[in-house]
Amino acid sequence: MTHAGSRMSRHSGFTLIELMITVAIVAILATIAYPSYRNAVIRSNRADAQQALLQAAQNMERYFATNGASGYVGATVTPSQSPSGSAANAVYTIDYTTVVGNPSATAFVLRATPVTGKSNATDGFLEIDQQGVKRWDRNNNDSATDAGEDNWNR
Repeated sequence: MTHAGSRMSRHSGFTLIELMITVAIVAILATIAYPSYRNAVIRSNRADAQQALLQAAQNMERYFATNGASGYVGATVTPSQSPSGSAANAVYTIDYTTVVGNPSATAFVLRATPVTGKSNATDGFLEIDQQGVKRWDRNNNDSATDAGEDNWNR
């Protein structure tokens, strides 16, 4: 039995409350996910810089092996940034350390320094020397001599 004047109209869609609950859930998930994402990007950039330092150290050893008595003197650092490619995208720059300076005939220290204003700017520098000793300035105090900074492990 239907009455002509008592039809219920059905509306499809979301109510304002349902929409606000959905927005709140998305905001909570974003608050949790973004720091994890940022940490993953920082770890990935650091791993790229470590790989670039190892490649640069290998190139230094190759130079040493082919140049005999002059050793490391005159070698150029390649790659000079990480990631390689456009300098505008560099997160780390790679060069001889300013503490040690240019390489001698028997020694070098390469340093990957985070670029100011990039994601890893406060992550501290990474170093490797001719003996393969790795250092990481974890606390970003411009010194890799503190306890626990004598390796690249987290």
